[in-house]
Amino acid sequence: MVIEHGAELGEDIRNECIAAYEMFTEETNDGLLGTIELDKVLRMLAQEPSAQELKSVMDEFATSDTGKMSMNDFLDLMERQLLSTMKSEEDLNKDFRKLLADTFFWFDKDRDGTITKEELASAYAVIGEPIEDYEIDEMWNECDRNMDGKIDYDEWVAMMLCCESEIKF
Repeated sequence: MVIEHGAELGEDIRNECIAAYEMFTEETNDGLLGTIELDKVLRMLAQEPSAQELKSVMDEFATSDTGKMSMNDFLDLMERQLLSTMKSEEDLNKDFRKLLADTFFWFDKDRDGTITKEELASAYAVIGEPIEDYEIDEMWNECDRNMDGKIDYDEWVAMMLCCESEIKF
């Protein structure tokens, strides 16, 4: 079984993490991420780690004999760091959770537990909101994380998390 480090980040964020790793290790002799480079990466991500925090992270994630991080180690760290800051459904206001469930149910016309592109377009037509095919495609590409051609409830929640602060109850 092949483990894809950082797979939970999604392809775009994973690629950005790989690019950051490569940028900060391109001038190292061994191509590994040491404490100095890790400090730079974390500061670029608006974090202010202390020397002790850097040591702790390196102790936990650096699996090479040199005490430095490989790209896979770094992707594991980024996966934990970035996913820990994301909200889950349980973190949401109960009224907003109900709104998400109700709107998902409204979009899911055939009640199969998923939303199709056709159901999404139909819902926009019902409310009289014009939407172009390319706009649906853009929304779809952002939301259909497992790329199965449908939006399930978890994907719906992930897409709508950003809207919570915009809705007043």
